[in-house]
Amino acid sequence: AGLCFGLNNVLLRRFAALPDDARALAMFSGAVVCAPLGMALLALVGPGAPALQLQGMAWVVLALFAAAVLVGNLALQYGATRLRANVLSVLMLSEILVASVSSWWAGSAQLHASTVLGGLLIVSASLLAIVARTPAAPAVH
Repeated sequence: AGLCFGLNNVLLRRFAALPDDARALAMFSGAVVCAPLGMALLALVGPGAPALQLQGMAWVVLALFAAAVLVGNLALQYGATRLRANVLSVLMLSEILVASVSSWWAGSAQLHASTVLGGLLIVSASLLAIVARTPAAPAVH
């Protein structure tokens, strides 16, 4: 998933000249094609998770989540084509910290000091790369 996410970001920058709606259509068309292929592959491998059986307000929650994913993807496409690459890399790398903390918060992972340290080192390296590339302001005498 991380590789595909990174590839998506690279392609967003590569095709920045295309209209926003064309990029959005391409991205969501790819999801419509890739999701069934992934499901078919999982079905061939063996028994998967049971079918989703939602009742009552769960459908509303699912619809709200789908809308949030849509808005998030459109915001990513808007920002990814307008921000400098080094600034965008810091934002994308902060996903590591957010994913680790939210996974811990949801109870599906344990947050260890090594995980926090690793995430901080990755984000720090990216921040240092930005600082190193930023030209110093000329001295005023």
